[in-house]
Amino acid sequence: MSKSLDDILQKINMNKEDLRSLYPYEIQEIFLDLSVGEISRLCRVNKEFNSVCERESLWKNKIWMDYGLEEKFTSTWRKMAKILFEYKMINLNERWVDGKSYKEILGEVIKKESDGRKYVEDMIMDETIKIEEKSNTVDFTDLGVLFSKDTRGRNNFTGMTKMLELTRDQIDDLRKVFSIEMFIILAVAEQYIFSLSPSDMNYYSRDKSSPPEGINPNIMPNPYVYAIEFSSFCHGALDIVAFPDIGDM
Repeated sequence: MSKSLDDILQKINMNKEDLRSLYPYEIQEIFLDLSVGEISRLCRVNKEFNSVCERESLWKNKIWMDYGLEEKFTSTWRKMAKILFEYKMINLNERWVDGKSYKEILGEVIKKESDGRKYVEDMIMDETIKIEEKSNTVDFTDLGVLFSKDTRGRNNFTGMTKMLELTRDQIDDLRKVFSIEMFIILAVAEQYIFSLSPSDMNYYSRDKSSPPEGINPNIMPNPYVYAIEFSSFCHGALDIVAFPDIGDM
């Protein structure tokens, strides 16, 4: 649900009269603390705000801050920001439990190509073992089922944690390991393997779809574009891409 103008003004501790007295640099500073959707709402307030919204540098900075992307896949940074917001793109600047940013992890997946998926799965299981080592009462061996052929996927996480009768702290630690960002990266790794093998059916050829509207299809295959689209997927749909053999059983 989009926020109303009054909601946004309350967030920045201002009223409508205050907006008329702001300098462009002050407007841009305010925008940096708002979401892309909130900025788009304020762009329609007056011509001063709209003038700042026309600056490509604003949207380029927002994309880096909010999503961790440095490359533009559309004709303008503003269009790119709109797509990222609509698809609920994850922020690759955020850090996983081992201290690496998701951008660094995705970068390793890209470099490792066909070994990228195993790299991510090994990272997840290594961190899971660390949590197990802190526990004197729980055997986490069964969590390996999350990567087994018949039941793997983030949808199974809640059921597995209940079965193991974990404490709240253990569940919280595991949720950080089995983050939605890591499963999106797993899906990207899986899709990227297919895209590098022309003889295989990749996600887009199976689904008869194309990248998000506005993104140049000629740049495909592109793992960052996969990450954009997969960010919008529910857990069940994400599992189908991350673990495609589930649907073949």
